[in-house]
Amino acid sequence: MTVDAYLKEYIEGYLFKDIEGIQKGIPMPLPPGEFGTAAYPILMSCLAGMEMLGYLLMRDGKGFEIKPRVGETRFLNYWDNYFSKQNTVYTGLGEIFYVLLRHGLAHAFLSKHGIWVTRGTREDTKVNTRSRSISLDADVFFEEFKRSYFDLAKPVILTGSQAQLDDFLAKSQTQSDKEFEELDKRGIARDDLTYDMRARGASGPAPIVSDVLTSASGPRSPHDMVTIIQGSGIGMAQARPIFPTAPKSIDKKENKDSVDKDT
Repeated sequence: MTVDAYLKEYIEGYLFKDIEGIQKGIPMPLPPGEFGTAAYPILMSCLAGMEMLGYLLMRDGKGFEIKPRVGETRFLNYWDNYFSKQNTVYTGLGEIFYVLLRHGLAHAFLSKHGIWVTRGTREDTKVNTRSRSISLDADVFFEEFKRSYFDLAKPVILTGSQAQLDDFLAKSQTQSDKEFEELDKRGIARDDLTYDMRARGASGPAPIVSDVLTSASGPRSPHDMVTIIQGSGIGMAQARPIFPTAPKSIDKKENKDSVDKDT
């Protein structure tokens, strides 16, 4: 998949359009006493997008296997070099946002102490180090994120991030293969997904295989077989039943590369 296609489908398409859909679906302000502004999902999506874009913006081979804080390194690459360059109120705040907001929302759906999240105030982000508190409006944050992407990040990504995207997709496929192979080892076999999810409007990377999928013990049911368009990548798979004559098994070399759980 090309970088341009990835940005149009997954960043400008799913990421931005999903957030805009949330905003339209839950207009502000809410009636008094009601909960559920969707500020947390908006911010979670923005922070996840920043981390992925920070990965694409790594250069000279950096960012592929940074240990031990892989995700934070990628996130700070975007925050320090793109997001806060345009929105200077955030200068120096990347780590505290990653630890207190990103971690809090990802693991407990709750920002950690001192982070106040709103929607509908239209106020800029404010910081008080004496009271150890930060307040931000999710809608304003999203607009600032989008501007930094279109104005600063996207032009750079389009000129030199294909290797990073290819690396990300390869690692993602390796991790997917590993987890499904674990199901094989545990004897878990299912065959109830028998139709093309892309044709039904589903999002997500399609599995990438060279011919047909077989388990270690041999071919599964016909509905488990998947064919892929020649040269395809993310979002271009045609998942459909293959009614076998005698499908050949695939000799798969063991992938000894470590798989980053943060990718």
